[in-house]
Amino acid sequence: MKIALISCVSMKREGKHFAKDLYVSPLFKKSYFYAKKHFDKIYILSAKYGLVSDTQEIESYDMTLNKMGKYEIQRWSALTAKQINETLDEKDELIFMAGKNYYKYIVKYISHKYTILMENLSIGRRLQFLNND
Repeated sequence: MKIALISCVSMKREGKHFAKDLYVSPLFKKSYFYAKKHFDKIYILSAKYGLVSDTQEIESYDMTLNKMGKYEIQRWSALTAKQINETLDEKDELIFMAGKNYYKYIVKYISHKYTILMENLSIGRRLQFLNND
């Protein structure tokens, strides 16, 4: 199976929601729509919860890896990679639709085949890529 891993975003609804409905930024919405169209399953890489199914209910939070130090990001990555290894089949192909902080250390801890979609693209270029699908 091809599994999309979309990073969380700072724009969120308040309260408890399915993960797919919690994040409200244009980048997240377009990434989710693209992933629904092209991949078999979707998970979110949450700065607070780690690996989250798109249909898992979670509380809103104010946290991002982009405001964390290297050690905190490495720790989060190790824990999230453990969740990936325990949840997803090693035969699954992972497609990261995420900023660099959300995958740069995780890939060292997993044995899954993976692709980094939109690697090194700014948010504007990512939106452009997603709009052209």
